[in-house]
Amino acid sequence: DVQIVSPDGVSAAHALILKHASPVLGAMLASEMLEGKQHAINVDESVQEVETFLHVLYCGCLPKQHEPQELKGSMRPGLKIVVTEAFKSSNERSRILPAGSEGDVIDVDAKGDALVKFDNLPARQWVNKRNFLRLGKPSAAATDQLQEDLAGAFALAQRWQVLGISDLLAERLERGIRVESLGVTLDVAVLHQVARLRAACLSFAQNSAQIRARYDAGGFSQRVLDALRHAFEDSSICMARAAEEESQHRKRRRQAV
Repeated sequence: DVQIVSPDGVSAAHALILKHASPVLGAMLASEMLEGKQHAINVDESVQEVETFLHVLYCGCLPKQHEPQELKGSMRPGLKIVVTEAFKSSNERSRILPAGSEGDVIDVDAKGDALVKFDNLPARQWVNKRNFLRLGKPSAAATDQLQEDLAGAFALAQRWQVLGISDLLAERLERGIRVESLGVTLDVAVLHQVARLRAACLSFAQNSAQIRARYDAGGFSQRVLDALRHAFEDSSICMARAAEEESQHRKRRRQAV
């Protein structure tokens, strides 16, 4: 009995659900304003972003079309993969590979284990063949669209103060950070002052040559460029300081000899 009107269409929802989930929507729908009289709420987000928000609100999970495809066939170099269920890599210094991490298979050894370069990690990670069932095949366009939909849904949750949904979406956005969608993810993190998500985006950016190249070319919005500037400047300062300390250490060793 409520219409949420987007620039590209209309979504339907139940006033009872919206009022219970959001004090902001509850006040709007109970007021004498247009929203209360006509049970129509105008938003700037797309229909897909609104539908993503509503699906998470009603069901507590993402729509089926956003789930990764099943990984079929043998593992081979050049294959793009996504982690569907978190697990530990097989490196000597193993890392937790969170769900949503994407990467490219670099090599497959004689035992059948795969060496993978994940977008969010500087070091390549070995994946034991027993964990291949925890991998899926990403669709690049669908993955990027998902991150945009999540960002829009998160903006709605923040604006309408649906706190439980905000936390869930922020966590999912953090797991889905990748090169192509970093801009939209960092933008929403800065706009809504989500410190953990912002930190995760900046950490990812500092380990990505592609992000640095796009930053140098001015390929992001001004808000994202400003956030990245601090990250890259801090990183450069730390690297310069480390280089200076190493130089001083070598100088002391030569003097001692």
